[in-house]
Amino acid sequence: MEYPQLDCRCIDLDPNADEQETLKVLLDEVANHQTSTSVENEIRYCQGERQVARLTQKRLDTDNSQLTIKTEASYLITGGLGALGLELAQFLVQQGVKSIALLGRNSPSETAQERIEKLEAAGTQISVFLGDVCIFWKISTISFSTETSPKNTEI
Repeated sequence: MEYPQLDCRCIDLDPNADEQETLKVLLDEVANHQTSTSVENEIRYCQGERQVARLTQKRLDTDNSQLTIKTEASYLITGGLGALGLELAQFLVQQGVKSIALLGRNSPSETAQERIEKLEAAGTQISVFLGDVCIFWKISTISFSTETSPKNTEI
């Protein structure tokens, strides 16, 4: 940050509040910031209520009965060379998938390469593509065929 001694906060004001209310909210925020020990960088006011973001842990239903994995299909995993992408690839291999394409921005790390080799040892054909998923039109050039897909392809 260019000026580390300055604090930056985003305050989303209620567009329906009148000018007097808005001024009071801003003055309260400045005063509270001076005395408060909590650091809230994103604050929203809606219908007179102050709201701040909170992350809460949620337990996901682990019932996979609705999940259909087609073992004969090829799966493209964007972000496939990161920890989460490789974990998903491992799950697909455990489900019997035989062809997976991993898309990442950079070449696989040593750890990622080791995990890819283990997936291949389990009998799954893994293709690695380097590129940016934001350049969507290039994704259409990916081929999942084992005959035409080199081990590492830049797109």
